[in-house]
Amino acid sequence: MNIRWKKCAAPRRSIKALPAEIELACGLFFCLFLFVLLVVQMELFRYHTSALYLEDALAASGLAAAVVDLEEYGLTNEIIIRDRENCYEQYEQALCRNLGLDEQWQSGNEQLIAGNVKLERFIIYNVSFGGSYCEERDARGNWNVQQAPGDGMYAPNGRLVEQTGVYGEVSYDVKGFLGIRLRARKGVLVDVVSDNWKGERE
Repeated sequence: MNIRWKKCAAPRRSIKALPAEIELACGLFFCLFLFVLLVVQMELFRYHTSALYLEDALAASGLAAAVVDLEEYGLTNEIIIRDRENCYEQYEQALCRNLGLDEQWQSGNEQLIAGNVKLERFIIYNVSFGGSYCEERDARGNWNVQQAPGDGMYAPNGRLVEQTGVYGEVSYDVKGFLGIRLRARKGVLVDVVSDNWKGERE
């Protein structure tokens, strides 16, 4: 009796290539991801450039406004800002010039500043041996005077006030992608020091 054994091989699984539709979808998703990443990087660069532009303008305006009492400096060698109204007016005028603002405080450079610029806070810090204090101007034009606490004065941006200085803070719009506008704020403290001051800025 002849018994013929039939070879039974296990069926091979065929590996099919990805359909062209899936490859196309993956390619489009990758291109979209790169586009979104590029837009985000451009927006971050725009905001960073705008912040640096505002910081330079605020610092220059603070230096222009820091009109010290020369008689006080000659007598006591202390730098004190006495005329606060003149200091504020000088700051406003310098800020408008440095940012290129018109009479309505509108900027002509919409790539960096879009729309209206508003001076939110203006503070004068006077540091002397007899006692330190700050004077802040509110929206109504009134001045609020505050003595320095025992642990020292700190500006709204977190910096320790070691010398007489001027702090200015503005709010402004930044135009983003697809015309979206974001409201940003920037504040800078400018120290007014004499040549013989050996301290270091924080």
